[in-house]
Amino acid sequence: VYEGIIYYGDITMENVHRMKTDGKGALKPLPFYGAWQRDIVITDDEMIFLDTRKKEIVKTDKYDGSTIDKFKAPGKNPTSITYDGTWLYCGESEDKKIHVIEPETGWVIRSIPSPAIHLSGLSFYKGNLYVGDLHDNKIHILNTLPDKPLVESEKRKFRVVFRINNEVEGSGSVKNLRNYIAIPEDRPGQKLLSEIKFSPEPDGYVTDEWGQKLAEFKTAEMNKGDIKKITMTVDVEVSNAAFHFDPLKFGNISAKGMEHYLEDGRKYAINNGYILKKAEEIIKSETNYYYKARKLYEHLADSITYEREGGWGRADTVIKRGTGSCSEYTFALLALYRSVGIPSRYVGAFVNRSEHGGLDFVFHRWAEIWLGEKYGWVPVDANAGATEEPEKRGNAFGSIPNRYLVTTVSGGESEYLDWSYNYGIKYDSENGGVVKLFPLARWIPVD
Repeated sequence: VYEGIIYYGDITMENVHRMKTDGKGALKPLPFYGAWQRDIVITDDEMIFLDTRKKEIVKTDKYDGSTIDKFKAPGKNPTSITYDGTWLYCGESEDKKIHVIEPETGWVIRSIPSPAIHLSGLSFYKGNLYVGDLHDNKIHILNTLPDKPLVESEKRKFRVVFRINNEVEGSGSVKNLRNYIAIPEDRPGQKLLSEIKFSPEPDGYVTDEWGQKLAEFKTAEMNKGDIKKITMTVDVEVSNAAFHFDPLKFGNISAKGMEHYLEDGRKYAINNGYILKKAEEIIKSETNYYYKARKLYEHLADSITYEREGGWGRADTVIKRGTGSCSEYTFALLALYRSVGIPSRYVGAFVNRSEHGGLDFVFHRWAEIWLGEKYGWVPVDANAGATEEPEKRGNAFGSIPNRYLVTTVSGGESEYLDWSYNYGIKYDSENGGVVKLFPLARWIPVD
């Protein structure tokens, strides 16, 4: 119902019928073209359909039915949509979620749990979302923005054992070998459940210029064929961590005290001119803090293809080339953010790559941006967002899944880690001696 007119679809006739609520007759039906419509939303100028067959949201002209735009609906089995005057809401039954969508772009802003076992309908009224449940014939009433900006869910417990083997190759030896292992801490999405144990015990602890604490292991000399093994073991609880925010409520976010996270660096190359020009091309005249950050993220997610080879290139090289690893996505994103005054940093982690524990020797890195005192540092993973699935892309801006143990928090080059994460190494080579590293993280489920 919109402004005294009832709109209802007729799939067999491919029409939308319109009746006046005062009972004084019907208006001419409007055609819709090819959409297997399940729900209709009416705005000032548009009719918006949920096409459940093609899993699309289709925007049409309210006056003649012609198609204006369409985009992929989020989720595995979308069943209903509604509109609150600003955002679209799309519900799905299979994953029991309701996705908040920006109607012009189709961006998923956030996803909230659905209380319905079988979500059959959505409606918005006086600030609340009404959710129909076909399973038990109930209507649930939701506040669409949680009271707390951070919501953690689906907690799981693991023992994580990280091992580094140092093996000397080449014709000579190495001296003054120093291994560094980044020490994890409690943060959104992870809670340490035990003391961190090392074998052997570290020779000491150091802290780099970004505040990252590391365990240091020293070896005076190793010869060809020698192997030194170091392990770190910790029990951890990991959870999905999602930040919920309204993009329209962001004001001017102060960068005071965050100047360190706006600096240029060797991998960012902000001052060569290309990065700033590219950022300005992407954000154009946008002034909203959230939308500036989201546009830069969307651009990289659209324009870079994952490719893990050839080392870690500079941000400008990665953007021009159009391919990159997770680290290269991150360097490029940080460079763009810093060039327009958005404080940003990166985190590095071990990854649980299966449901029941497993091994990781690839690891992962992503960006975080500063969203003010209310939200703090928020994850933005352009690599994870490089997908055609709107829900996954939306969730990669502002949330992380329950499969990471973050060890490293940094803003750039480190005295001990260089541009790496999780671990670092330094040594002096004698007569061509080279240290070959074999790092591996094992995830073991615990009760």
